[in-house]
Amino acid sequence: AAGLGALGMQAGAPQAAVTLAQRDAASEHYDGAQWDADSYAVAVGQMDGAAALVWRSLLVWLAAFALLALAF
Repeated sequence: AAGLGALGMQAGAPQAAVTLAQRDAASEHYDGAQWDADSYAVAVGQMDGAAALVWRSLLVWLAAFALLALAF
């Protein structure tokens, strides 16, 4: 849960249940990998959250090393 929160996601978030028949009927809205626009939006949001998490952790480590350098 902490990792999901750090990535800006929610545990147990409701997912849209799409049956195979519904997906076949709306196949013009999907690309070759069977991803629709909503799936891409979720994936982009997750990648943005992951990038933000990496930057935050980098800043924490840089601050820790700076304090360590000042101490010695």
